[in-house]
Amino acid sequence: MLNLFILLLERVGLIILIAYILMNINHFKSMMNDREKRRSQWQLIIIFGCFSMLSNFTGVQIRGDEIINGTVYNHLSPDASLANTRVLTIGVSGLIGGPFVALAVALISGIYRVYIGGADAYIYLISSIIIALVSGYFGHKAMRANRYPTIVKGALIGGATEIIQMLCILVFSDNTVHAWTLVKLIALPMISINSIGTAIFLSIILSTIKKEEETRAIQTHDVLQLANQTLPYFRSGLNEQSAKQAAEIILNLMRVSAVAITNRKDILTHVGVASDHHVAQKAIITDLSKIAIQTGTLKEAYSSEDIGCNHPGCPLEAAIVMPLHVKNEVVGTLKLYFTNKHDVNFSDKQLATGLADIFSSQLELGQAETQNALIRDAEIKS
Repeated sequence: MLNLFILLLERVGLIILIAYILMNINHFKSMMNDREKRRSQWQLIIIFGCFSMLSNFTGVQIRGDEIINGTVYNHLSPDASLANTRVLTIGVSGLIGGPFVALAVALISGIYRVYIGGADAYIYLISSIIIALVSGYFGHKAMRANRYPTIVKGALIGGATEIIQMLCILVFSDNTVHAWTLVKLIALPMISINSIGTAIFLSIILSTIKKEEETRAIQTHDVLQLANQTLPYFRSGLNEQSAKQAAEIILNLMRVSAVAITNRKDILTHVGVASDHHVAQKAIITDLSKIAIQTGTLKEAYSSEDIGCNHPGCPLEAAIVMPLHVKNEVVGTLKLYFTNKHDVNFSDKQLATGLADIFSSQLELGQAETQNALIRDAEIKS
């Protein structure tokens, strides 16, 4: 029994490792945030369907009371059974994606388990569907509340779904003696493994979400701090003096190598690395900035060639260029430069986009105030 527990723990470890890798991929994290949408659910079906196939491949063969530790199983003899982590993948898919995802994964897993064969293989299709309905129910409740099940609740549901599996073996088996022998051997290890694996899987998801929330909170604080210190300068309009003071504040508060601000034609300021040839009062020299102004959209570059600086030996390797708008017209750009392209991350892009929006609003507000002041002066003179 202990030997089986250790072997199953190895299988769970492989699934948990893959889950950890997935939760560090931005696309997967975005998909998890939209898990109630049908497109995301289809993607979850594909991912957890692959998990369930992997669980069937890497199971531990049981013959009577003998444990046979193989590698990959495609077919089993009529007297053999398979202890695996299939229930874990179905249960977690239901807790995350709800009943639609769980039932699809259950059918994929159950049908393939029947194909592999072994003693009473049809039972595992029946148990898979029942487990999918149970876990999908709790997943649906969590989705309606816009949250995930807690780790403790996940562990309890994981253990309960494996108990359902054991009951199905006892109820639907054609050979009661064989069923009792099998359940006595695998019940405790599989219930324990399923409970532990579900808890770990959910803990990875919940910890990643918590980290994302903390990152967003830090970003919000950074945006507010930057906005609070730079707004007075942008309020006065785009000129060399105001742009330089704002750029220096951004450079000090953000993890960037250089900051530049331009109008539509000229560099108003460039502080930080490469300021020897990115000089104020000169025409814009980077192709990336020219494209951003023409298209009015954010542009990114991850090489010196993509930036388009013609100066030999320019140390800038990456850039984020945000156009600044006033009344839907591009009036300039805010540019963040990096000497190492690997320093650019998703948080930098989000922060830069937020700053560009705030600065554009302040430029428009400052322009409106200037026009109002001119109108008042004209009225007074009139």
